[in-house]
Order: sequence, then C-alpha cells, then structure tokens
Amino acid sequence: MGWISTSGIFVLIWWTVLFAVLPLWVKKPENHVPGTSSGAPEQHYMGRKIAITTVVALALTGLIYALVYYGVLSFDFVHSR
Repeated sequence: MGWISTSGIFVLIWWTVLFAVLPLWVKKPENHVPGTSSGAPEQHYMGRKIAITTVVALALTGLIYALVYYGVLSFDFVHSR
C-alpha cells in the first residue's frame, strides 16, 4: 500500500471519527442569550476533539496498514473468468 492510498484512508477515517467525536462534551447554556442559537454549546472543545480524532485515526490507519502489509486484508481487485 503506497503513501497516497494510506493518506486517502487516513483522511476518510479522520473525517468519520471527527463526526463521531463532535457530540462529546456538549453542554447547552442554562441562560439563553437572545440572538444566539439555543443549541449552541457553552464550550466547543475543538482542540481536544481534533486531538482525539487524530490519535484514533492514526491508530486505525496503522491497523489497516498492518493488515494490508501482512496480507490479511487486500485491496487488489483481480477478476478471473
């Protein structure tokens, strides 16, 4: 598996994990301020969420890379007739 396909897999995993991590630590404000969205969180913690997303995506990409490297998983689509 080359670096381009590995990078593509990392990006796909990263975005998927980000959308899974985004709802964590969301706390709605008790006092609603007029002119703001009622669903807007008090703190968004995006730095923490991006860090967690990156670590999980790196681990999953490394796992997929290892599975491909050792031949457990293959992306070769060879059709024999």
